[in-house]
Amino acid sequence: MRYEILSQPVELSVDMATIRAHTRKVDPIFDDEVPMLELYCRAIENFILRRRNLSLKPSTFRVFVEKEDEGKPFAILPVCPVIDITDDQGGEIDYVFTSGQPSKLYGSFTEGQSFIVTAGFTDEIPSDLQAAVLLGTSERYERREVNEAIKLEEVPKAFNDLISHWGFTT
Repeated sequence: MRYEILSQPVELSVDMATIRAHTRKVDPIFDDEVPMLELYCRAIENFILRRRNLSLKPSTFRVFVEKEDEGKPFAILPVCPVIDITDDQGGEIDYVFTSGQPSKLYGSFTEGQSFIVTAGFTDEIPSDLQAAVLLGTSERYERREVNEAIKLEEVPKAFNDLISHWGFTT
C-alpha cells in the first residue's frame, strides 16, 4: 500500500515557545526567526513521517491498494498510529484494523481500491519524539548556512536513537 497526504495539522508537534527556548531564540530580537524555526520543525515532522511512517499529529491520508496487496489476508497500513479508517467516500468499511505499529488492515483487497486513514497521536506526543523534533529542528536551523569546511551529516545519531523504536520502516 502507498499513501498520499490529504491534510496535515496547522499546529506544530512541539510548541514554538519550547522550540525557541531550545534554540535559545527567546529574546524578542529573534522574532523574525520564528518562520524559519517553524519551517525546520515541519521539515523534521515530515522527515519522521517519511523515515518511520509515523504521523506525530492527527493527519489524513488516502491509502491505495497496490497489486502486491491483492489476495493477501491483511495489508500493512503505511502510516501509524491509526486513529480511524473509512472508505474513500468517508463511509464505514467492512474491514478490521489493528492499532499497533504497524497497523494491519484485514480483508480482501483489489488493486486501485483506496481508503481514508486518519493517523497521529491524539494525546500528548511522547517525550522522546518531542526531543527528536527539538533536536532535529535546532540542528537544521543551526546548520542552515553550512560552509564547505563543515561536514553536514544527514541527522544526528541521537535523533535516530530517539525515533528508532517508533513507527516502522518499509
